[in-house]
This record gives sequence, C-alpha cells and structure tokens, in this order.
Amino acid sequence: MNPVSVSGVIRVSFDIEQISSYAMWGVSQTDNPHNPYSSLGLHAGAIRFRKDESIRVEVLAYGHPDLFVSMNVLDAMIYTVPHTDGERRSAPSPFSRVRATTPIGQWAPAEVEHTDSQRKAMTQASLTPLIVVEESGRWMFSLILTMAIERRTEGGGKRSEIRVFTFDPEIQVGSGTEPPR
Repeated sequence: MNPVSVSGVIRVSFDIEQISSYAMWGVSQTDNPHNPYSSLGLHAGAIRFRKDESIRVEVLAYGHPDLFVSMNVLDAMIYTVPHTDGERRSAPSPFSRVRATTPIGQWAPAEVEHTDSQRKAMTQASLTPLIVVEESGRWMFSLILTMAIERRTEGGGKRSEIRVFTFDPEIQVGSGTEPPR
C-alpha cells in the first residue's frame, strides 16, 4: 500500500499557560498546487481544499522551558456542519458522506520542536491523513482536542492536567458554491 501524499497541514497552537481554550491555527500547503488559505478574494478566511486532497493535523504547544515537561493528544475530533440554502445541502462532511464527525486517532509521539530561554515548543502530528471525498460544498468546521499536559511544580515535582482546545473556521471544497440539487 502506497503512503498517501499530504496536500495540506492544519496547524493549531496554544500556550500551556493560556486561560482561553481557543487554539491559534494556520494552514500550509505541501504538494498542493493552490494555497488552501487566503485572506483575500471570494474564499477569504476559509480553508479550501479539492476532492482527493489529504490533510494532516499538527498540534504545537508552547510553555516556559523550566516548567513545560510534555504533552500528548488524548482525543481529537473534527465536527462539521454542512451549509444549506434550505433546499440544497452539502454532505455531512468533506471527509465523509455519512458522518459529520471524524476522529483523528493515530498520533506520532510528541517531540521538542525548539527550546530557548523564553519558551519551549513541542509538536505532535497526526499519522493518518484525512482524505477529502466531496467534490464541492461548504461546512462549519471545528476541531476539538483533549490534551494531557505535564509540567514541573515549584517544589520540583510534576503535575499533569487535562485541557481542551478548539478552533472553528469555515472549510470549502471545490468552488465553495452550493452543492448540486
């Protein structure tokens, strides 16, 4: 079986000290011939892919280098809500014709991306890419991550905590116009 070529990477990030549960996000292209995210034009602000492209998710966490020990994705779920104009609807998900939820179950071990005197950055990447199966449509898109974070305490011990982070842009496939009737 040939490995699937990854067309784009959705990268979410957070600081282990932040109060909010909202993750910052960005999209980058790999072998994708078009930019999957634009701040200009008809598709501004939406993540845009084409049928048969594949997407990988990366989680990047920041923390103070003396306190941040480790992180691990415990659960990752994509939720999609199809756009409708009353008569026409997109499929439940760009990744499934029958489900509006898509689990991301396999993750590489977290690795230290870099450390300096101000912060430590660790990253963890999904191993199984998501494949776009739809030709066209629009969806509200949410990624919800449940993270285990381990940090050092002032007394030199370690403390583990579970945090939930999310983000929710719009995603489009094809032209991003209404699906066919």
